[in-house]
Amino acid sequence: MIDQEDTQPNMIFNEAMRRMEIVGINVSVKEETNKLRVHQCSLAGRKFEVLVVVNGLEDVDTERHTIEDHLMKGLQMETKGSSKDSWNSLSRDKKKDFLRRLKDRPEVIEKLFPQQIAACKCLVSESNSY
Repeated sequence: MIDQEDTQPNMIFNEAMRRMEIVGINVSVKEETNKLRVHQCSLAGRKFEVLVVVNGLEDVDTERHTIEDHLMKGLQMETKGSSKDSWNSLSRDKKKDFLRRLKDRPEVIEKLFPQQIAACKCLVSESNSY
């Protein structure tokens, strides 16, 4: 997982792929969505997958897209500057209360963290195939 910041997701995906190739990993794209790319890889006769998840939501108005975009959207609060700064400005109790309420609402978690949940589902599906 990597925060999008001010970089386009495809640039992050391509940089991750380039770095894997530099160290000798054979890599190809298996699956891709806007904020998730699954790479099929092999090295020294071993096959594996590398998932790259880009944190951030385009519909959150912020200077840099980060994991805190998802949290601020869930709080339905406007960001001031960056979602990271807005989240960090909240009291510890407000954060804890919000996260505690989220814990028992998987449907809300899926809506707030779509690319992260998709990546987890890929991992579960892949582990079930072994």
